[in-house]
Amino acid sequence: MKYPGASRAGGSCFSLETLIAGTAALLILAAALTGAAWAQASSDLKAVFGLFDNNGDGVIDRTEFGLNKIKVIYTLDHNRNNHLDRDEVRMSEENYRAIDLDGDGKISGFEFVESMGRFESIDADDDGLITLEELRAYVEDLRS
Repeated sequence: MKYPGASRAGGSCFSLETLIAGTAALLILAAALTGAAWAQASSDLKAVFGLFDNNGDGVIDRTEFGLNKIKVIYTLDHNRNNHLDRDEVRMSEENYRAIDLDGDGKISGFEFVESMGRFESIDADDDGLITLEELRAYVEDLRS
C-alpha cells in the first residue's frame, strides 16, 4: 500500500530507514501496550495481534494489516495529542529519530504507519495471512 507524500527509494514507498525503524515500531507494539518487560511481551503481542485481527479469525490479512496500523498509534497515544511523544514509547533515541522522519521530535500517525514494515516481511509462508506465530517469530528475529 502506498501512502500520499511518502518518500520513495528505489520505487518503493519504504526507505531503508523506515524499514529499519519498523523494527523499533514492532518492538514498541510488543512491549509498550502495558509497559511490561519483554517477559510479559507474549500477552502484549497477543493484544497487538488482536488490534489487527478485526474479525477475530486468528489471522491478519493484508487489508486488516493496512487498515489497522493507525489504530495502534492511537492506542499508544496516552495523552491524546495525535502523535507519539518520546515519553510514550520505550525505545532508543536512535530508533525514535529513525521513525521521526521530519525530525520534529514527535511521531505522527503517518510516520508510525510508514515505519511498521511490510506485510510480506511478516508473512513468512507467503500465504497472504499473518498468524500470531509468524508475528511472534518476526519480533523475535528483530530482537536477536
